[in-house]
Amino acid sequence: MEANFVKIGFDFTSNHEDVSVGARGGVGMVQLQGPPDNLESAHLMLSFPTDIVNGDTRPVMVAIGAYLFFLREVLPEWPAAEDWVTQSLIDLAGAGEASMTFGGHTLRLEDNRLSSLKGISLIVKPVGGG
Repeated sequence: MEANFVKIGFDFTSNHEDVSVGARGGVGMVQLQGPPDNLESAHLMLSFPTDIVNGDTRPVMVAIGAYLFFLREVLPEWPAAEDWVTQSLIDLAGAGEASMTFGGHTLRLEDNRLSSLKGISLIVKPVGGG
């Protein structure tokens, strides 16, 4: 699975006991925990603009594409990923978090732009997994 993230610019510099961490030019981080065929958790954090500047929606579209790529890698059988990501990013403005369950996995999108993380995280874990 790491190889697919490398293809889109992530550099994996650490791999410890089934935890792989990759970064992309200071704008993104992916963490994969567990073997590729049975991930325990997956986390994608992207730096994300706090608002659309001068009508430029490109950063938002790039982020949506990255979150969709991530979900297609982690949950390839989920047909509604695009709808959920798009609506959840809209919902973040009011709630700061969006979550749902699909196929035994909990998905959570968190707005961390005002914290030290300075980004939006998408986390996928098995239902009941910490």
